Amino acid sequence: MQNRPVEMIEYYRLLQEEMLHKKKVLDVLIDSKQRYTKGILCEDVVRRMLRNILPNDIAVAQGFVYYSGKKSQQCDVVLYNSARYAPFLSVNDLVVLPVEAVTALIEIKTYLNQNELHKALDCFQSIDDICFEALGHFPIRKYVLAFSSISLKSLFCSSQLTPFPSQLDAIGILDKGFILQETAPSTNPQAHKSSDVLFSLVGQLLGQFYFSTGMVGELKNPYESYFDQISSEKIEVEKSQDD
Repeated sequence: MQNRPVEMIEYYRLLQEEMLHKKKVLDVLIDSKQRYTKGILCEDVVRRMLRNILPNDIAVAQGFVYYSGKKSQQCDVVLYNSARYAPFLSVNDLVVLPVEAVTALIEIKTYLNQNELHKALDCFQSIDDICFEALGHFPIRKYVLAFSSISLKSLFCSSQLTPFPSQLDAIGILDKGFILQETAPSTNPQAHKSSDVLFSLVGQLLGQFYFSTGMVGELKNPYESYFDQISSEKIEVEKSQDD
């Protein structure tokens, strides 16, 4: 592809490797039985990384979405427009936000399997229920980001991904790949190259922020052209029940 931002791509690949390295450090230093503690620390790794990458107007926190007495489940990563909206409540990096402030949500998994995917989808469904009542549509993008997972073909065979759930936009697995719906909600998923999971995720987050703030056409998303390319480079996943 012409005009590929080679240095930027390599930079994000190094950041992705750094995240995986930090997870390995946690595996060495923290007992495997302490899954909750390890999960909290992995969530913090992701939030810190995103704060260093994204523009200041995109605040990165954890917390809840609120509307008219209804509260979502707690979300691991909440991205919201801090230039236009303030949280109802903010304690350290935990926030309670009006639904219209939120542009994207990410559920973080140290190891993704069918059970953990089900938990993430339940969380996102609680968001969609609030969005529908408050706004009549579903403007918030929702992602699962995992450090590792069961095999891609096992995920593909999961009834939760076939067809692709409407309350989920994509799954990023740092050591395997980026799983996207093929064209529209409820179609079958496709996997894409593993080395650019972080780059792909950030590109989608920026694109959604530009769209939600009415900046489409005014600012060029620097990730757009490359994201189009890697989205066409699919990983062949044999849809077999055997790993």
